[in-house]
Parts: sequence; structure tokens; C-alpha cells
Amino acid sequence: MRPPPTPPTRRGLLRWTRQALAWAGVERPVKRLGQHFLVDPAVINAFRRALSPWAGSDMVEVGVGLGTLAYYVSDLASRIHACDIDERLARAAAGILPGNVQVTVEDGVVLAAAAVEPVIYSNAPYNASTPLIAAAARNNNVKALVLVVQKEVAYRLTAKPGSGDYGRLSVLASRFFEARLLGVFRGSSFHPPPEVDSALVALVRRRDWDPGVDPKIEELTRCLFTQRNRLALRAVERCTGSRPGGGLSSRLEGKRVRDLTHEDLEAIVAQEGLAGAASTSRQTTRS
Repeated sequence: MRPPPTPPTRRGLLRWTRQALAWAGVERPVKRLGQHFLVDPAVINAFRRALSPWAGSDMVEVGVGLGTLAYYVSDLASRIHACDIDERLARAAAGILPGNVQVTVEDGVVLAAAAVEPVIYSNAPYNASTPLIAAAARNNNVKALVLVVQKEVAYRLTAKPGSGDYGRLSVLASRFFEARLLGVFRGSSFHPPPEVDSALVALVRRRDWDPGVDPKIEELTRCLFTQRNRLALRAVERCTGSRPGGGLSSRLEGKRVRDLTHEDLEAIVAQEGLAGAASTSRQTTRS
């Protein structure tokens, strides 16, 4: 199979994608795998701009699909480890990609968790975006992610405390990354078109994962954000079994869970008597 067209055009990419799917033996994209193939040069160019500060780095692509995106960004990377869970697509991609791209058949979230490369990029299935970000956050080798996600997920990733979109994912993003929304794209940017709009986001690491603190914060937020509109003092007491005192009580006074920053959550976990927040919040959630 010949590579995708150069320069890429929307019509040319759509025609090539249909031909490549037939060549790969894929009669129709698999809905449960969230297969939507990139056919918009504007999205490709947005990826290239976002990845350009990392030019010359080793990279990981999660969900390589037919290899379209890897083909157009391969000149920016020293080496790309690209994966797909669909063996048919991985085999097709390997047949058109240059020598600095290695294609494997594996779960992209598992790859992100173990990656030694500093950059991960992906036009991954929507249902993989949150697990992918969480896995990358725990892997301090990963310094940047550039991802296509569902538009509403992008809004949550970039949300500020107190806003309607702010939640657990916002806390995760703001604790470990500087998150930027780079563009919103219609369903027609992909084949077949998804039913919702997509967005491109860049996440650049600002803090390493701390195995002594962050698992406790993760467990605490799992309980707290089931009651995001409750007063924070009451919610913390309910989740940990201990009412915050002293300076922490003053810090949280008047705040609701939706207003809590990751610094607030770190202070809650650090409060004497709340060091067991992880195990306690787990019990509370189950009760």
C-alpha cells in the first residue's frame, strides 16, 4: 500500500483511508474500539505545531491506526514507538511507515505506563483518554502529551476550580501538567465521523508523581468528587472520618468540593490524623 498523499488534503486523505482500510481487510471500523481515522490536514498541522518543541525526541504514539499521523510527524521525532490494539491496523501501518517508526500490537495505556520516551501523542479512542492520562501522570519519564480527546473532556482537563467542568480529571491534570486547549474540530475531521466534536490538548509536566502522597490524593478525590457541591469541611469529614482543624479548617472554610485545588488536597492529606485518607476514603465510598 502506498503512503498517504503529500501534501495532505481532506479529499485525498479520505480517499486514501478508504483504500487503506480495504487493503488492511477492515470492512468497517470497529465501534467498540473507537476507531475514527484522521482525514483533516488541519488536525495534522496542529499536531505538528504542538510536537515541534520536542523535535528530535523519542516519542510514543498510542493508537497508530493506519499510520496516517505517524507518517506526517515522523520527521519530527528521532524514533517513534507506535502501537495499536488491532493487529490488522498495526500490520497495515508498519507497511507504510519510515524506518524510525516501530509498530507493535499492544494496549496503549500499558505502553504509556512503562514508556521511557518523553513524549506521547495520540488520536486515541475517547474511552482511552482518561486512563491514558492517568497512566502517563504516574510515569515520570513522560514530560508531555498531545492528545485528541472528546471536546467535553478537553474542557474538564483545562477547567479551573469552581467552574462547572471542574472535577477529578481537572485535579489530575492541574497537579501534574500545564494543560492547554489547542483547537476544536468537527466530526468531519475523522472517518467515520464521531457523533461529538473533538479537541486537541497539550499537557506539559509541571510536577512528578510522588508515590508517598499522590495515591492518597487520588483516593481522597475519588470520594470527595462524588459530592462536588457539598461544603468541603463536611465532605472531608465524611471521606476521612476526621474533621480538619486549625489552619486547614480556616483554609477550607466556605469552600465547596468543586472549589478545591490540588494544593488544598495535598494539605488535607498532610493534616495530622488524615494520613490514612486513602484507606478511609475507600471504606467510605463503599458504605
